[in-house]
Formats: sequence, C-alpha cells, structure tokens
Amino acid sequence: REACRRTVRYFITELMFKDVDDATAQEIRDILENKIKIKQLFGDVGDAFVEYGNVFATLSVPFDRYLQCKCGMSIPFQVAADQDLYEWKAFEFQKGSKGCPACHEEHQDIPWKVKDIQDKDPGKLKGVLRSPHEMEIGYDPQSGAKEYYWNVPAVLCHGIEKGVPIILKNAPLETIEAVKCKSRRIKFDDAMIFHYAETGSAGMYMGGWGLPRVMSNFRLAYHYQTLNRYDMAIAMDYINGMRVISPDQTTSGEGAGDPLVGIGGSMFNRAVTKMVSQHRKDPATWHIAPTPLKYQLFGGEGQQLSPKDLIQYKLNEWLDATGIPAELYHGTLSVQAAPIAIRIFENSWPEMQALYNAFTSWVGNYMTQSLKVPEFRATMLKPSLADDLERR
Repeated sequence: REACRRTVRYFITELMFKDVDDATAQEIRDILENKIKIKQLFGDVGDAFVEYGNVFATLSVPFDRYLQCKCGMSIPFQVAADQDLYEWKAFEFQKGSKGCPACHEEHQDIPWKVKDIQDKDPGKLKGVLRSPHEMEIGYDPQSGAKEYYWNVPAVLCHGIEKGVPIILKNAPLETIEAVKCKSRRIKFDDAMIFHYAETGSAGMYMGGWGLPRVMSNFRLAYHYQTLNRYDMAIAMDYINGMRVISPDQTTSGEGAGDPLVGIGGSMFNRAVTKMVSQHRKDPATWHIAPTPLKYQLFGGEGQQLSPKDLIQYKLNEWLDATGIPAELYHGTLSVQAAPIAIRIFENSWPEMQALYNAFTSWVGNYMTQSLKVPEFRATMLKPSLADDLERR
C-alpha cells in the first residue's frame, strides 16, 4: 500500500492558474491549499482511485441550523440542544417542556421548523470521499450517461433515528428525509458529485464502474499473497527450534551407559527445571547438574525453508505489472538511467494527472457558481523530476 501511496503523491505538484491576475490567483491558492486542504484531498482521491478504481467525492457545504417557532422566534440549534428546548420524536423537532422562550406554550403543539442558512465562505468547504460500497450507479450504455445514488450508511441512520445532537446539527434535511422514508437512498445532483473511474477492458461491461489495476493483475497478487501465507506458516513452526535437555550417557563407573540408574527421571526433571529457572533470573549464576547433560535442537531450519527469493521475484513481477517502480516500494531511487525510467513511469500513469485536474476543475466550478468566487482555471504542473535530472 505504501508503494501505491508514493506513486499517487509523486504526481501532486503545484497548481497553475489561468484567466486571473496574480493577486486573485494567490487568494484562490490560499483558499484551496490552506483552507480546503486540496493537496491532502489529492492524496486521498488518488488512494481511492488506485485501490478501488473509482473515486466518489462530494462537497460538504457548511450551514448554520436554526429552529424557528411559528411566532417568528429563531434559535440556533446548539442553543436549543444545550437548553433542552426540543424533543426528537417521529423525525421532528417537537417543543420541549420549556416551550418557546418567546411565546412559551402558545404554539406548544406545533413542532419547530428547521431553517438552514448556508455559509458562503469558500474556505469552509470540505471535500468528502464516499465509500464505493455505499454508492450505486445508474448507467446508460448507449450514451454513457450516469446517475449516482448514495445509500445512507447504517451508523448514520441509527444516529438520526436516535436523535444524536451532533448528527442532527450537521445532517442535511435530505438525509433526514431519506432515513424517515425508510428508503435510505439519495440521488445526487450531477454538479454535487465527482466520479472518476479507471478505464477497463473494452470487452468487459462495467456498468459505469472502473476496474482497479490490482484486479486486472489478480492472479499475480493472489500468487504473491499465497507465498506470504506459506512463509508465515514456516515462521511460526520452523524459525524457533525446540530445545531439549536430556541426561547424557556415562562411559565408566557404576551404572555406565544408563544415566538414570543413580537418580530417577522425576528428580532429574526437577533439577533441570530449577536450573533453567535460575538461569533466567540470573544468567551469571553457577549450576550443578546431577548427571552429564546433552543439549539438542530440533527444527530451526526456517531460514532454509522460507521462499524469500521467490517472494521477492513475484513481488517485482507484480509491481512491474501494475506500473509501480520497485524503487518506490523500497523507498529508494537509483539515478542510473533515471530520466528515461522516470519518463516511462510518468507516461504509464496519465490518469493521475487527469484525475487531479478534473477534481480541481470540479471544485473550482462549484466555488465559481455557488460561492461567487471569480471564475478561474487551475491545472497541476507536470512532475519535473525527469526534466531536472536531464538538465543536470
């Protein structure tokens, strides 16, 4: 996984702005990089793309929630929660025993009305990655048109049903309504969701989904993990040998040839056990044995049995098949013939540059259309490591 993370982050460079002056570009850069943390989002988006072959992202638009009484009184949700001014019943904010602070019990039977005021500060936008396990795609194979549906996860549904304040404070009304209707399914507006998919084989129907590179090399991955599994079994049974202490045969004197003639087996066992116990407490102590001792080691040949060379071979084969340089996996970079090798590596991952540019464009379009940010275009500079090495 770390090799994939390094591959993804290799393509994260500086943003280049067009169609705006320098001052506006610097202001937008500050919003994207320091407030929205878009470079961190690039890493998360790239990880999802490599792992799943699909990226689903939405923007969490901040808002302030108020509870409004029929008399016109509006109370911030957090204040209402702290003062127990509502009771969560039947997916409605029923008035609590204290009623409305303005009209008291005059409109006690009428629930609070929810009023959300959107925060127009673009710096408070948050990118949210959606799990592919929660998504559904409606797909038209003729036109390639797609519709996206989100199945509200069970943890969030339970929190809404139970009325957890922090969830009720931040959950959009559409999510609450979906849970209330038991459908637990929300259709996203096209402008509010970002989807980028890894292109699969033309002869394979994917229904609008992408196919990760790992799946296209599944046999190599399975073979590699099988070798790791056997290596683990060898390590558990054969790395540490079984140590045995037994009485050695004597060659002279009374009872020659039979070390247990003078002492019983139980006495020998107690003496040796005590000797081992004392040695663990004080390795420098002296020991006295009732008979000559024989030490034997059974097993311990794990290093000879381990298929480490085959594991390394299969790992390199798998990395080559997925387009990940072995140097990124090992955390090293050889400069010998580096410009050519790096250029081949960059050209084998054109999707990463396109992914980051598409994501930046999607975020920028929302900021321009909904938050009154000046219209701009931003693209990511291509990695310059190969060019730098050539110039040197």
